[in-house]
Amino acid sequence: MLIKYLEKLLNVSAHEVPRVFYAWIIRFFFRFGLTIGLTTLVVYFVTKFGVERLPFFYLVQACFVIAGTVVFAFLLHFIDVKIQLYLSLFVSFLLIILSYFVRDNVFVYPALLITAISFFHSQAGIFIANYIEDFFTPWEIHRISPLIESADTFGGISAALILSISVTHSFSDKTVFIWAISIIALLLTIKLLRPKSGHDLKPQNEDEHLNLERLPVKKVFNYIKTIKAVPFLQSLLVIVLLQWIIGHLVEFQYTKVVDESILSGLSNKSHELELMNGLSHLQLIFYSFALIFQLILTSRILKYVGTFGGFVIHALMTFFSAIGVLVNFNYFTAVLIKNNFEVSGIIHRNAYEASYYAFKHGSQRSLREFYEGFINPAGLIIGTIILLLVQFLFLGTHFLTVINLILLLLAGLTVIFSFQMQEHYTNYAYERLNKMDSPEAQEHAISILAQRGHK
Repeated sequence: MLIKYLEKLLNVSAHEVPRVFYAWIIRFFFRFGLTIGLTTLVVYFVTKFGVERLPFFYLVQACFVIAGTVVFAFLLHFIDVKIQLYLSLFVSFLLIILSYFVRDNVFVYPALLITAISFFHSQAGIFIANYIEDFFTPWEIHRISPLIESADTFGGISAALILSISVTHSFSDKTVFIWAISIIALLLTIKLLRPKSGHDLKPQNEDEHLNLERLPVKKVFNYIKTIKAVPFLQSLLVIVLLQWIIGHLVEFQYTKVVDESILSGLSNKSHELELMNGLSHLQLIFYSFALIFQLILTSRILKYVGTFGGFVIHALMTFFSAIGVLVNFNYFTAVLIKNNFEVSGIIHRNAYEASYYAFKHGSQRSLREFYEGFINPAGLIIGTIILLLVQFLFLGTHFLTVINLILLLLAGLTVIFSFQMQEHYTNYAYERLNKMDSPEAQEHAISILAQRGHK
């Protein structure tokens, strides 16, 4: 009786449980390690170099993600994707362990962690998203994606708890070892816990899952031409780019406000410990709100409004939050826009993942790598350029006002493009349905058109 109740509450069927559990554990360990590593690195950078130089950290991070995408695509000529995944995670593990022994070096230590996160770990993240996608149909992912995505939230909550405890019990300098352990757990999960059977339409052999094409460098410009020819891909690209620029600006404002608040009331603890404690406590709040929203409401909201509606809801929430910080920017409104962006971002991420099923079967992986390996970091780079230009041209309170005006403008553009996407999404799904494609592609198109929100 309890199992039936949980299945109904979580909106998942009994035959989907093994696949959902497998995907959930993978996502949990990935997000848990990434949150610990990124928080540790940001705290270290801010306390050693100052929050004003944080944009340079974002710039380096974005460049390393792009470099990792290019290098791993080149290595595809010599090493298959399965080995690349294991290699990227194992090298990350080695770099993390090595970083502990050079922690006193303010240049080598962050360099090793940035390389581990941005160059290697990010590539594993792209692979994992593609890998999990192949276990589900569009109709299934539309319904159970919030449950799988909740692994990210649980991973964030667990990481925030560990970071908070590490400050209290004075082992914050050793949190990188916990990150390293999570990578080993991730590797073992992928290899040992894979369900023995999946959906009938999915490959049953592990090598068929793992030996998936990556995006060859020479095809980057071909995909740019493809995007120019497909309105839906254009709308998605613009929305993803704007999303990352906005998220970057929100993250900087939020980190700056929290750091300034801690500096104004610094106690006997070090700046680094206080900042880590402050950020981890706020992360607990954000992730707790997100978890409730994710498990109980997200799948039902997407069922009612469809994939297109998921983009619109997040865009509107960001727009109204941007109005709030523009009218009255303070600690509360800066934390509130961060919370709203994270919580509504859950709907956006679920809609984003579901939108990949509209693409021609076999092209999703390359398109995902193009978007997440080039467009996402491009958003970080553009956001960094905006921050640096505004810092150079404006000082004091004018700096914050200009950033908030830019936030409002970008959020408004996201709302416009999100509404424009509706017709493009419908037309593209009809196009995929009417073309002579594989039975799986036909099923995907039918599942997409069965959702609400189409004209």
